[in-house]
Amino acid sequence: MNNRDKIIQKYISISSEDRFSQNTIKVSRNINLSLHDRISLKFTYIESEQSDSMFITIEKRYSPQTRYFENPNNLKNSKVIFLVDRRPVKCQTNLSHEFRIDTELQNSDSMKKILDISQITPFVEIATNQIFTEDFFKIALGKEIEIQISGDNGIITEYKLLEFETLRIKGYYNALFDESYLTDELLNAIEKTEKTSFEEANEIDEKTQRREALEAKFNRGIDQKKSIEDKSSKIEDYISKHFNKQKMNIFEITNGISKKFNLENSNARDKVEEILLEKSFLTKDELIHYNKKASMVGGLIITIVILSAIFMIYFNYFKK
Repeated sequence: MNNRDKIIQKYISISSEDRFSQNTIKVSRNINLSLHDRISLKFTYIESEQSDSMFITIEKRYSPQTRYFENPNNLKNSKVIFLVDRRPVKCQTNLSHEFRIDTELQNSDSMKKILDISQITPFVEIATNQIFTEDFFKIALGKEIEIQISGDNGIITEYKLLEFETLRIKGYYNALFDESYLTDELLNAIEKTEKTSFEEANEIDEKTQRREALEAKFNRGIDQKKSIEDKSSKIEDYISKHFNKQKMNIFEITNGISKKFNLENSNARDKVEEILLEKSFLTKDELIHYNKKASMVGGLIITIVILSAIFMIYFNYFKK
């Protein structure tokens, strides 16, 4: 891929032609203004035979824990003012405003499972304002860029763009209007991003593997609990035949059940204790006593092992 194509691919997210109007539409990459307020913006340039036009689209996302969420109208009659090197550049009047369920986020592979589990319905509020092309030039050619967005409910956000965010605007300007503008800086930024993306991809892969392992463990736990419930009567019969308060502790009966019914000790133990209490094999006080006694025995065994190891090290040292 040549350098020109790299810049176009990096800084233009959508490039298409409307076959009815014959207009060419080119949309910039999203610029996230505030993670806390969840506001982003993007530019759209429409090239036609009669005249070109440009728009700025602002999106604000919401994640209420209810499907019935009233339109907050934060972006209704939106006003957008850029402060470019301390000089204001105003966008034109708001052209459209809508509020709906955020189907894009709802259907994304990365978020679908999280949203299903948390029962959160994502919403998005969208406003579109026109911006004159010459005003966009002022923004793209500026060094320091700040932005203020307001609506019917007042100011929503005031934000100073970081260097990589201003580069997104400058890269979009380069891809559309002037291929000589900051070409080297943009290509260096792309190279750094590609290197970071490769490292992040490896990290994400590791996180994915860890998450899948946790999910598998969680699912195994569910299967185990279901298996225990299915075998509950058999486990109860086994306890009735084998449990003796005087001769056998809970750990021994748990180990026996785990081996016989192919269950994990932690899951089996919960069921054992439940049956012991439910069927009055033990009282709650006796259960606490057994657990304390077992803990003391376990602690004593660990202490003996540690002391034995110290003795062996000491003995071997002086034997030399």
